Amino acid sequence: MKITKYVLVALCVIAIIAIIGCASKPRVTIVELENKGTSMGVSTPDWIKSYTTSGISKVQAQSEFRDKYCIIGEESGVNRQFVLAWADNFSAQQRIGAMLRTTIVSEYQARVQGLATSVGGAGAPAPTGTYQQEIDSVINAVVNVSYSGAQREADWWSLRRRYDPDNKEIFNDEYTAYVLYTIPKSELNNQIARALETSVRADSALYDITIQIARDMLTKGMEFVGAGDLPPPATPTQTPAEVKAASASGPTGNVIIRNNSSDTSSVMSAVRIHSGYQIGSTPIIVYENPVLGGQQASWDLPEGVYTVEVFLNNSAESLSAGLIGGGSTTVGVTAGDTFVADFSGGRITSFTKR
Repeated sequence: MKITKYVLVALCVIAIIAIIGCASKPRVTIVELENKGTSMGVSTPDWIKSYTTSGISKVQAQSEFRDKYCIIGEESGVNRQFVLAWADNFSAQQRIGAMLRTTIVSEYQARVQGLATSVGGAGAPAPTGTYQQEIDSVINAVVNVSYSGAQREADWWSLRRRYDPDNKEIFNDEYTAYVLYTIPKSELNNQIARALETSVRADSALYDITIQIARDMLTKGMEFVGAGDLPPPATPTQTPAEVKAASASGPTGNVIIRNNSSDTSSVMSAVRIHSGYQIGSTPIIVYENPVLGGQQASWDLPEGVYTVEVFLNNSAESLSAGLIGGGSTTVGVTAGDTFVADFSGGRITSFTKR
């Protein structure tokens, strides 16, 4: 089973990604100025090294976490007190709920569609959309359960400076805080299975599917909490003209924007991608096809620095003033690599190299 990789944040995030592309192009330089262990001579812990280079799946794969799920929160900002206060108040419960919503929705959709395909003919079950209201009801019940057993294992912070590749006199300093929680796999699996079993009525069309998902949760569990990919997008991809315009200037990297909004009815209504560190008057990409909660869209972009804007639930007026739920972040794209931006609750919550 593939599970969505999340990193919860509360405000607009400026992701820091070192660019190591072609020698003919300027490179973004990232320098760590200080971290939590600097004053005491303590080295950066292995879980931070694994997480910042390869994501939560690499942390989860470490032997010490073999029987536990890892939950990592991350927040960035220019104010040290703010990010440390955020770390002190980080809630593993909220992360678990967000993870479950996306994961279980995908499971329902796959099983309902599979059932319809296998039965076929006049007696086939109704399409997935017919069950959407019942799916939403079950998901809301499961997400609202208070899951116990999560333990705070560690935290860390880092201060990094990112230099403008074209002018070394221009730079941005940013603090990033990380929090690691773990929860025994068997304990969380049991709680989720119980929540599923008690959230569906015996006469529901989803009863058999729900009970099967609950049993699979008990016997198989989940590979990782917050790791993996969403299913391929059901929304239209960019046009050939957009691909040509975005990739005309050289080797490209791939950028995926994922709608991780907690409400399955949420619509990522517009994406605008600007070249450089600021929002310009003319974006190089304007994408206005609806991307629902749990879906994603992608673009090929030449190696470089971009400012990405994403908007939620305003498809009719997405190019007008007063956009609803808009979020933006500055990102670095390396040729030949894939980067994933997660969008949830009106803001980009993370931007990481896959």
